[in-house]
Amino acid sequence: DRDEFYRDALSYTEYQYVTPGVVVVSPGTSVQTACGPASSGFWGFYCPPDGTLYLEEALLQQLQPEQDFAAAFVIAHEWAHHVQTVIGFDRTTAPTTWNQVHSIELELMADCFAGAWAKDVDARGLLEPDDIDEAISFTIAKLGDPAYIDVYDPQAHGTAEMRVTSFKNGYEQGFLGCNVSL
Repeated sequence: DRDEFYRDALSYTEYQYVTPGVVVVSPGTSVQTACGPASSGFWGFYCPPDGTLYLEEALLQQLQPEQDFAAAFVIAHEWAHHVQTVIGFDRTTAPTTWNQVHSIELELMADCFAGAWAKDVDARGLLEPDDIDEAISFTIAKLGDPAYIDVYDPQAHGTAEMRVTSFKNGYEQGFLGCNVSL
């Protein structure tokens, strides 16, 4: 679904969408990626050098029974990083051009893109009544940076409140809520 959503969204732009690779890492195993090993406890990440999302099976299984849309949000967030790479955004500690952004900007944009995808899913009548609340609750409980992480830390993702706001901006306004015109 995310593939079709982004293929359509980028079809109106100069960017050529390419489907990312997806690897689900089983419990107790490790997979070597172009970004280093993916071992138990990583939850999910996107590796730009090999264009692949790595997802931890244990997390997805844990969320699936009661928080299936929280699992979908994790996947949508990582998929958004792939799209950011296709568009040309680059994570850096000292941005000097339009496409260079701090980690926190890239991460909050990925949350917003995930919200834009959720808006599309909702417009097609595929969301369950509590799906958005699931993603928000999961974000508040598990995904915000602790207070000691500086906003310009090279791995900053944003506080839970910042991440919820970004997701909601995408969900309510689409890509315009992400300050990106696609």
